[in-house]
Amino acid sequence: MQEINVNDLKEKKILGRCGTISGELPIFWNGGGIEVNVKAAELSADIYAEYETREIWCAYLINGAFMGRFMLSNGLNHICLFRGMNPEAVKNVKILRETQPIGDDPKMYMAIRTLYTDGTFETAKEGDIRIEFVGDSLTTGEGTYGAKEEKDWLPMFMSCSRQYAYMVADMLNADVNIVSQSGWGVHCAYDNNIYNVLPRVYEQKCGPINSAKAIDAGAHEKYDFTFSPDVIVINLGTNDQGSFDNPAFTDPATGITYKMKKNEDGSFNEEDVNIFTDAVTDFLKMVRKNNPDAYILWLYGMCGAPLEVPICTGIKAFASETGDKRVDYMQLPAFTEDSAGALNHPGLSSHMQAAMLIAAKIKALDL
Repeated sequence: MQEINVNDLKEKKILGRCGTISGELPIFWNGGGIEVNVKAAELSADIYAEYETREIWCAYLINGAFMGRFMLSNGLNHICLFRGMNPEAVKNVKILRETQPIGDDPKMYMAIRTLYTDGTFETAKEGDIRIEFVGDSLTTGEGTYGAKEEKDWLPMFMSCSRQYAYMVADMLNADVNIVSQSGWGVHCAYDNNIYNVLPRVYEQKCGPINSAKAIDAGAHEKYDFTFSPDVIVINLGTNDQGSFDNPAFTDPATGITYKMKKNEDGSFNEEDVNIFTDAVTDFLKMVRKNNPDAYILWLYGMCGAPLEVPICTGIKAFASETGDKRVDYMQLPAFTEDSAGALNHPGLSSHMQAAMLIAAKIKALDL
């Protein structure tokens, strides 16, 4: 049986924004991991994990087919991915982190260390297109596993393997990066927290994670943007939408209180809407600065679309101010009772519907 450290395996493809450290490959984001082509009868992997309050889940696929998902235990996990298969056939294997980084777990860390096989590795092929997905719980895949009545906010109900981004990747044979955080927004989070926003961490490898091991592995370092996506798909606004109906946030450091307000008639306060619109424009400028060649597609609507006009206004302002024509908006259908999943989020069928529409949109782009 051949034993090889993952960092020494030249034939692998790294998936997502990952860390750098000797002896292992830190996997920060949901959808991150590795892809290998192996000609063998057997393949196993050692995956190391640490966490305190929120466990980490993984999934794996063989030849594009979902084969399983599992919760990692604290410490070293030896996982048999397949055995007894035709040793002369080449298998494409993806090992994926299912769950997002969670900043309030002081120990959260995951790394792939070693692969074991009785065969040989061949170079993993590049996809036909590169797509980066930026979003919130919808892009985290929250609620895609579990019964509708589940209300506990747990990693077991999150999934990269059953959410729209990986469905799009499968439909288009795409390589993907995912950057997503449940509850976060463009201007503020669902609870009006102005710090839990994707623009704050977008230029880092993995800003939301706060464990010492992850930071040592480069999580808070500036990301180099070498992935160079052909398309960037942003799905944000749902939590900014929710902030109008939730209590104010008081910054513990300054004592300043923040609240997105509604008028007495239930409409959105115009001043606050304008703040949100400006945040959309500013984030697009940040994304474009770091990805000069990508087509940018903003999605919204899986949980309703009351902020559609402000989002479109922000996109138009960006296009007008910069002369950038490679940006567009697409409304997605809202999930229904029939398509709901766990945690009052869109379920599998809702994500499938969204994925088909997104894939068709991307196919029609002049890239």
